[in-house]
Amino acid sequence: MTRDDLPTINRIIANCEQLQAFIKASPANQPDAQP
Repeated sequence: MTRDDLPTINRIIANCEQLQAFIKASPANQPDAQP
C-alpha cells in the first residue's frame, strides 16, 4: 500500500459510515420495521 492509497481508503470508509447512518435514519428501508 502506498501513501497515495490512504485518501481513497479514507473516502471509502467515510462513505460507508454515511451510508450506515442514512440507513439507520430510514426505518422504511429496514425490513424489520415493516408491520
